Amino acid sequence: MNVVKAIRHLVVGTIAMQLTSMSLPVLPDAWVQVFTPAGEVAGGRLSGLLAMTDEDRLRPLIEHRQWVHAIG
Repeated sequence: MNVVKAIRHLVVGTIAMQLTSMSLPVLPDAWVQVFTPAGEVAGGRLSGLLAMTDEDRLRPLIEHRQWVHAIG
């Protein structure tokens, strides 16, 4: 079964990811789900996200927590 899921990220925006589910024949009732970028735009956004520093990736979360939750 192949499904496209939209993952929203504060820094790079929405990333469309294709979800592929596969059963594992050696283990009854076991399966694996693999997410891959669904297209060039999604691939570019994911690559951009992976190229960022930890500080750049976390900045929106920290700002959100400070602004909305007054945690600082």
